Amino acid sequence: MCVEVVLFLITGYIMNVVNELKKILKTKKNKHKFIAEYFIDNYDRIPFLSISEIANEIGTSKATLVRFAKKIGTDGFYELKEIITQDLQNKINSNDIDFVEEKSYSNEFKDVINIEIDNIISTFNNFNHELLDVICDKILNAKRIVCVGLGLSHYLSKILAYELQLLRINACILDNNLPGFNEQISIYDENDLVIAFSFPPYSNTTIEAVKLAKKQKMKIIGITNRKSAPLTIHSDYNIFVNTNNLLNTNASSAIFVLINVITTELAKRKLAK
Repeated sequence: MCVEVVLFLITGYIMNVVNELKKILKTKKNKHKFIAEYFIDNYDRIPFLSISEIANEIGTSKATLVRFAKKIGTDGFYELKEIITQDLQNKINSNDIDFVEEKSYSNEFKDVINIEIDNIISTFNNFNHELLDVICDKILNAKRIVCVGLGLSHYLSKILAYELQLLRINACILDNNLPGFNEQISIYDENDLVIAFSFPPYSNTTIEAVKLAKKQKMKIIGITNRKSAPLTIHSDYNIFVNTNNLLNTNASSAIFVLINVITTELAKRKLAK
């Protein structure tokens, strides 16, 4: 078989897999849809992640990923990963990927500021103001506010809890120095409200705590960066914040602005009483 024919067959196979991913995105909300959204959103990261890392980020099992890969027409996860790797390699070889020019990094200070400004503008251009009203109602009517997160999200949860406490709202955090989020969450009930922060790399510990809170009939407010984030499937209300960054970390300015927006609205309501 000539090289041209082989390349044509490979390209066709890749297109079939990509089309299957897009078809799943059009289906009703289910686990496979969330996995498809994750693969689309993280397409260029897939070649560098293991099946365990992807399962942990999504909050699912390795067996579910294997079944998902077979559902879209591959023999399993590793073949799906290989197809995506080949697709990205083809795009690099054909110069179909836009690389950032070195001159754009000549002034890192300006670049960082512009990215943070863009994150804030993008976040609040898409912000649901009706959702803000609902969230503030839930916070003011809850017996206690439980703020949850690990890594950067742990510090964000501490800041929000502190700001709420200044408003004389009963708020606390799950302490990552104590033995297990699940043990801590078990003392709360349906009169309490969970506010969970979850940004890449997504913590499965946070997801498990939220799942348990859900079983205890607690309402969940999720603050994360994209619709395909594993937290969203378990939250009653989701707020999405842009966290793009020059580094392989989450920029935080838009998150701090969001916290300020929420606490300012809460302060206005309390003063109006």
